[in-house]
Amino acid sequence: MAIVSTGLVMRDSVERKALLERRARPGESPYGIVILDEAHKARGSATPSGEREPNNLLQFMSRIALKARHVILGTATPIQTDPMDLWDLMKVLGSGADHVLGDDLSRWRNRPEDALRLIRGEVRPRAEADAWEWLRNPLPPGAEREALVRLHQAELRHARHGRGHRPLPCRS
Repeated sequence: MAIVSTGLVMRDSVERKALLERRARPGESPYGIVILDEAHKARGSATPSGEREPNNLLQFMSRIALKARHVILGTATPIQTDPMDLWDLMKVLGSGADHVLGDDLSRWRNRPEDALRLIRGEVRPRAEADAWEWLRNPLPPGAEREALVRLHQAELRHARHGRGHRPLPCRS
């Protein structure tokens, strides 16, 4: 596990270098869990050309997230200066985890401005096919169906036994 202190990675330090260069055995991640508190400090800013330029902490988190099986970002204020701040954090969570924002062809990953307009209700998909493009990527691949069915069945059992859990939706 790595608990990242924002002071260690904001500048080019020995600690930053050591964390990024850590190696693991073949088939394993160097870190099981990486935790960043005050994650809102990891964000980009708009350049004159309209691109987002990440600050040092966001650059570091994007790199170390690829070396971790799990990433936890703690913040009470994920949007500090721009709604794209939230997308910066989502991209960290999605590093190596296509089920978060989808794969490289996902609209969520490649068209964040359009996604924000959709989430805000400013636009709606004009056709079912357009809505499906937003939904299908990051849906989990069919190979994960059995795991989702087992999870759904477990939730149903909990609900039947009065544990207060609501069943998860399941595709058949």
